[in-house]
Amino acid sequence: MGDVRLRLGNHVRLIPISGHHVLVDVVQLQRITIAAEWVGLCEQAATAGSTRQELTEAVDPAHRDAAGRFIEFLLQRGFLTGSDQPAAPVTELPEVLADGELDAYWQPTAITAADLATGPQELQPVRAMLIGGCVAQFAADALVRAGLRRGLAITPTHEWPSIRGRLAGLVERHQPDLAVLQPTVQPFLTGLWDDGVFVSAAERRRRLTVTKRALSSAIAEFAAALGPRFGMVHNVAPLAVSPFGRYDFRHELSHREIVAELNRHVDEQVREHPSLFVLDEERLAARYGAANLFDDLMFPFGHHGGRPDPAVETPNQLPALGDALAEEYVAGYTAHHGRDRIKLVVVDLDNTLWPGIAADDGFSWVQSDATSRWIHLGVHQALKVLRRRGVLLATCSKGTEAVTLQAWSCAPDAQLAMPDDFVLHRINWQAKSANIADLCTRLGVAPEATLFLDDNPVERAEVRRHLPGVRVPEIDVAQFREFLLTEPGLEAAAATDEAQQRTETTRAMLRRAELIEENGDDFLRELDVSATVWQAQPGDLPRAAELLNRTNQFTTTAWRTTEAELAAMTTGGAELWLMAVSDRFAGYGTVGACLIANGTVVALAVSCRVIGLDVGPGFVATCLSRRDPGTPITGRIVRTERNHAAQDVFVRAGFTPAADGEFVLAPGATLVDTAGLPQQFAVREEIVR
Repeated sequence: MGDVRLRLGNHVRLIPISGHHVLVDVVQLQRITIAAEWVGLCEQAATAGSTRQELTEAVDPAHRDAAGRFIEFLLQRGFLTGSDQPAAPVTELPEVLADGELDAYWQPTAITAADLATGPQELQPVRAMLIGGCVAQFAADALVRAGLRRGLAITPTHEWPSIRGRLAGLVERHQPDLAVLQPTVQPFLTGLWDDGVFVSAAERRRRLTVTKRALSSAIAEFAAALGPRFGMVHNVAPLAVSPFGRYDFRHELSHREIVAELNRHVDEQVREHPSLFVLDEERLAARYGAANLFDDLMFPFGHHGGRPDPAVETPNQLPALGDALAEEYVAGYTAHHGRDRIKLVVVDLDNTLWPGIAADDGFSWVQSDATSRWIHLGVHQALKVLRRRGVLLATCSKGTEAVTLQAWSCAPDAQLAMPDDFVLHRINWQAKSANIADLCTRLGVAPEATLFLDDNPVERAEVRRHLPGVRVPEIDVAQFREFLLTEPGLEAAAATDEAQQRTETTRAMLRRAELIEENGDDFLRELDVSATVWQAQPGDLPRAAELLNRTNQFTTTAWRTTEAELAAMTTGGAELWLMAVSDRFAGYGTVGACLIANGTVVALAVSCRVIGLDVGPGFVATCLSRRDPGTPITGRIVRTERNHAAQDVFVRAGFTPAADGEFVLAPGATLVDTAGLPQQFAVREEIVR
């Protein structure tokens, strides 16, 4: 669309409201609030068709770097259109807008250049449906901003929770990619929080039972309506002040116990549905403070709304809760779909992982009680947590490797991450961008899936310039721990055994690669490679989804999925096969997934840790060995920048090329004979359906 002249849609108006600038689509009933830096661009688009360049030049030079993403956002949301499209009748503004007002609940949150400063030029459209009270409604504008910061063009809709029995129809109408259920709206909690203090413990228990039953029903309907779509369910944050006061602990079924039991019940109900996710209000209250987010220090306990401005009479909510919820909605969506996944964390050492220079100062700092000691111990602990989640760790630091590692190995504190927690070290005097590029190549990790932490802004700038795909947070060392523990790209739904062993199996992969390089391909036969293949059971789905979502090199289609989608497909007749591999260096766990549906290999993924063992063709042949010989099978290759290793897997397994990217195993065709391969393949018979 680079040559197409762009303009505001026929039904879009730029109007000033209460000191804010709002784009309103009076037909689609959409609106967004924009910061002052975008007004010139929108005014130009409102008066005449303009090229992207002309629209960009209408923006102040300080904000032009973000203008392209803002234009893309307007196109995604339908506020901006090509001027060669047929005109539609111009609709007058509704009276409520002509009078300069929106509904009483509107709270403007303007989209700024800072929201668009980073991220991809092409935004991913996401439809969000928020079901709840004013808390969810107030979060809608903040959700748009939070999405832009993650490369998402979110279109939110809000529905009040009085939709029981109609939820399936609303899902069908809105087709949400993200749905949110806030079931605890006024007066849901009144009987427990407002009136509960005046009744007996037995009556509170009865009311709690009724409340839990209502939660079960709401969550079950929500899950049934969504199917495999992603949904988030709010639990409840504790009150800033208990109705029982400081003596809450003396009461049977106290406020604290009620909140704990409600949230435990939400966890149990949501856990039954792989496509659902808990929005943990309790954690938000702990992180930001209940008094800063919620209204119970001013309003009755059971209102459970956001903190208001008492000087404003119309219903309102200060932005803290909406901003916090919006960030969590986007983070949950990002984590669930494996977007922005970080596979490798590269960390500087001196003045980053520890204070001072280890080669000169040693590790006496771990014996102190200084603030810096605890900050650095916090970073070490966070890195160890990530290692357990399956994130690879590496170092990249200026210095002499032997001296630094010697000092580090003698560190006296067991809380420290040690050299063996890191899969590779690059401690030398080369440019850090060159070292990180080498780490990515050796480990088979894309720069876009790599995070670099360094205390030095000059080093950060050097890496950002030469490796623009690498994530380089512009934050202080004191903020590293919080980033590592809250970044959704570093989280996964389940800590699989394979993830916990990823550091060890990656080291084995590197040792094996070195030996093959030294001894040639014939060495492959001496590795005692053994592959076991089986048809997936329900407990295998987390690992299968992890493989299909994380694999970028040996993948036939780069198809991304969820546990819920895999469960639905296998229940509907698709075959999901998994493969575990070992050699004389290590057992690599479950490292292959192959999904076959309707006579097509929908997706094939093999972990990069065993690419060198060349198990792909044998895996395909083993998965198809029980097929009906008279039924043709189709395989597809979707070529990407990184999946070169997988692009000949079907030919090597015995398929015949049929068209660009398509391969066919014709009726009666012979698959590759796995008995003649240097690897041993076996089917685990007892769990093949």
